[in-house]
Amino acid sequence: MEWGDLRVFLQVARGGQMASASRSLGLDHSTISRRISRLEEDMGVELFDRAGRRLSLTKEGAKLLCEAERLASIIIRDVLSLGEKGQ
Repeated sequence: MEWGDLRVFLQVARGGQMASASRSLGLDHSTISRRISRLEEDMGVELFDRAGRRLSLTKEGAKLLCEAERLASIIIRDVLSLGEKGQ
């Protein structure tokens, strides 16, 4: 599992669409789709219920969202603290 795939997952989960994640991350729709598929394959579960263009999180996807949000906040906090330590 790669952090880049989790980052893509976070954007898709937040926006509910691959197209919005594509725009916000500056990646092709096919790249977004491929990364979500790879993450689902790595985890062995479906993360989204697909209904047309709208996506909704499965139970497993909701669990991953909570953990991915927690990881993202830790990364942001720790990276921001690097600047404070250098002062």
